[in-house]
Order: sequence, then C-alpha cells, then structure tokens
Amino acid sequence: MKKYTSLCISPDEGMVAACSTDKFVRVWTLPFNREIIFDMNSNSVKQVFFSPDSKLVVGRSAENIIRIWDIKSKEELKLGDADLS
Repeated sequence: MKKYTSLCISPDEGMVAACSTDKFVRVWTLPFNREIIFDMNSNSVKQVFFSPDSKLVVGRSAENIIRIWDIKSKEELKLGDADLS
C-alpha cells in the first residue's frame, strides 16, 4: 500500500501534486481531475513542489535526487542531487 508523503497545490490553484512511497509524482488538473504521472525512478519520493508559474513540477527522492518536469510536455528538464547544506 502506498503512503503519500507530500501534497502541494499549484500557485495558480489549477493543479494538485502528490508524491508517495511508490516512486511516482502525480499531478491532477482541476476541475477535470486529469492525472499526469511522472516517474522518479526511486524507491520513495519525499517532497513535491510547483514552480512559481505553475508550469513545472519538482520531485525530491529519499536519496535527495531532484527531478524537474515540464507539466505540459511531460519532458524531464533536470536531474540532480539536492544540495541541502
């Protein structure tokens, strides 16, 4: 059973994103509830964020790997380590 670890509402209030222990970031558009799934390729996703313009979604894995996707194109734009220092 998956456990949701983070939930975020986009700044434009048009989407909700969630991540869980099943390695996926999920984005739902409102009010139509279309689901878009992004694969973190990780055992567990700890945090999810939207960019200030609501065009990008960011996921952080338990291993502190960051992935950034363009929501509209579903293209991964960046992969890297989270610098938490």
